[in-house]
Amino acid sequence: MDPDYIPSLASKTRQERKAERKKKRREEREATKDERAAKAAATKAKMEAKAKRREEVREAKKKRRVERKEMKKQIHVKLEGERKAAKAADAAGAPSAATNEAAEAGEEVAPQPTVDDIATGADEIKLAVTRKGRVKKVPGIGPVDKYPTKADKRRVKLEAQAMREGITYEELIEHMAKEQSEKDAENEAELVELRKKRGGLTNREYRRLRREAIIERDHAEILKRLGIEPAKQTNGATDVGSSIGTSANGTNGDAAMSATATIAAITKPLLENISETRLAKYKKRAEEKGLSVEDYVVHREVKKATSDGREVPAALAIAAELSKPDTNGLIGSTVSASVVGTAAPAAASGTNAGTSDAAALGDNASFGFVVDTTGDPNILQTSTAPLVGGVPLDPKVWEGRPVKSLTKAERKARLEWMRHRRALRKERRGVVALTKKERSRKRMEKKTAVQNRLMAGLIAERRKAGATAEPNKQEIKEARRKARREMREMKRERKRLGKGERQKLGDWLDRARH
Repeated sequence: MDPDYIPSLASKTRQERKAERKKKRREEREATKDERAAKAAATKAKMEAKAKRREEVREAKKKRRVERKEMKKQIHVKLEGERKAAKAADAAGAPSAATNEAAEAGEEVAPQPTVDDIATGADEIKLAVTRKGRVKKVPGIGPVDKYPTKADKRRVKLEAQAMREGITYEELIEHMAKEQSEKDAENEAELVELRKKRGGLTNREYRRLRREAIIERDHAEILKRLGIEPAKQTNGATDVGSSIGTSANGTNGDAAMSATATIAAITKPLLENISETRLAKYKKRAEEKGLSVEDYVVHREVKKATSDGREVPAALAIAAELSKPDTNGLIGSTVSASVVGTAAPAAASGTNAGTSDAAALGDNASFGFVVDTTGDPNILQTSTAPLVGGVPLDPKVWEGRPVKSLTKAERKARLEWMRHRRALRKERRGVVALTKKERSRKRMEKKTAVQNRLMAGLIAERRKAGATAEPNKQEIKEARRKARREMREMKRERKRLGKGERQKLGDWLDRARH
């Protein structure tokens, strides 16, 4: 201890600081006393109001429950009285009210079915009887000799509705029929007015003709931009195939046009009506398929028209024909690359002259080759690699690219390549490669063998305990349940171990079999 330390001259003691804190807390509580009291009173009032509201809701529910019960009772009494009256009339042999009305109107009255007829009828299903000998009841109707039909259920509901409204069942039916007729008249007036505006066409006919008119308008716009005079066929359709084809193939002198320019002119109005976001998506998909955005849009529109069952427009059909890959199988009208060879120049021009060039060369026909001047990674030498879905089994296709960015065909090829490589690796190790289905079946056989062994042990323990009779079905079921529980426990124990210990122990099924 410091010799110069003097307690009287030191700072405040612990007791003094504690007293000051207590005094400060008392002052704070005194300052907020009124505020806390008001808050407590508000909370109490809120809780009381909530309890009062809850009690009111409970009383209202109780009141509604009593009213519904009383109403059901009245309906049941009424139906029971009608049923007893009808039964008494049948026992006395008196005809029913419906039969009397039909007879008075001079209509032919069908013979009433007997009990046997009802019992053997296909639409009359007898209700079962409970173990106590009571006939089962139908909710809302009571004990009956057959299941109620939809008409019976609807009649019961309408009778209850009529009773609530204080009118008879017949008056309610008449009122509902009147409302429906007024509604039908209003709808019919609207339909007549709409058909008058559409020239007497139905909705389906109007939509079909409107769609065809839009297509024809687009065709006319395409022909106008191409500068081609439309020729009319006998059926009124526009025959643009021959004129576009003649212009595209260059057989019309100065009006010759390349395939790429023709496709661009045909697809220009289609691309103008596409939003920027959708156009960006189309460009991305076109790049994945190795197409230009014009070719992609053409193929998409043709596919859409075919799936809808519509006739493919002539202009789109010509564009689809021009955008097909050429006969040399290497370069289409959308690939930008320098081409050297015999058949390749015709392909680069966008025409289908490759076949004639190859025929002129005879057996020495060459398919040409590609010189990549832009560093395109998609142009690969795939002559020796096998194809899966049009994609070569070459890792260069997917190396350095995220798997999610690959197309479906590329993913399928990658999966097949990995499966083949895995099989070769297992073959070098002397392991028999199994398919997923074979592995699943083999593992299921292991599980069944382990389960049977555990069940046999449980049944053997039962016999050791003094049982002499053969196990019955219930005991075998109990043994199977215990065996499965034990197998689940084995699996949990293995999961509790670390990864290294699990690898040392191996498969828990192999251990459980011994």
